[in-house]
Amino acid sequence: MQILALGLSRTGTDSLRSALEQLGYDKVYHGFTVVEQEVWTDARAWFNLLDRKNKKSDKAINRETFDNVLGDYVAVSDLPAVLFATELLNAYPDAKVILNKRSNVKDWKESFRKTLLAGEQSLTMRILSYFNIELFWLQRNFELVIFALFRGRFESNAEEVYTRHYTEIEGKLQEDRRPYLEWRVQDGWGPLCAFLEKDVPDIEFPSGNAKQAFDERTEKLVGRRVLAAMQMVAILVLGLLGIASALWWGILQKIALRF
Repeated sequence: MQILALGLSRTGTDSLRSALEQLGYDKVYHGFTVVEQEVWTDARAWFNLLDRKNKKSDKAINRETFDNVLGDYVAVSDLPAVLFATELLNAYPDAKVILNKRSNVKDWKESFRKTLLAGEQSLTMRILSYFNIELFWLQRNFELVIFALFRGRFESNAEEVYTRHYTEIEGKLQEDRRPYLEWRVQDGWGPLCAFLEKDVPDIEFPSGNAKQAFDERTEKLVGRRVLAAMQMVAILVLGLLGIASALWWGILQKIALRF
């Protein structure tokens, strides 16, 4: 693990992932990594870690714990990983730290509301998740992440959560006398490459996950699981209709025999 990008979602995490990959960090773990997987292993792993942290379990969350999920990656960014910022800093003391932020916390809140929060509040997705194992763990993980971050009250807690997140991380970094880069997407290549001691690429800084792109990407990645869940619902409905028809036919036959 070489880089910990500990900014919250909707602070340029996907643009930063693309930039890091172009700088040679070929495996960057991001929130979408959980969704992109063909299996639900990581979604369940993060769910279990969050549950353990929320319940203040006496089981330590350490480097060995993270390596089970992040062992093949050289950098990490975005939720759900950044909910474990303190633990990640302790687990990987040699990794370089980037604090990616938004210039305006109200803009961040609005962006979060229109993308991630909208998905978490979808009743249809909650219902369908019970009919597909991959969708189930993705949805459970997603809901727990949002709840763990805002304690169930996004509108009243969002801005305070944002401020506290960065204040606590910066406090620990300063206490540990650990260098870090405070960075925004508008800063582009210059500060990032200087901090990582890399040459500035002769290309435009990547831009990713604007709302439309976020929605299209989410629909594409989750769509297969939603379709599988809908097919299961259809099978169950047809099965129940078949059983009901058989029972009703049996009742009609008994009535006919009486007459």
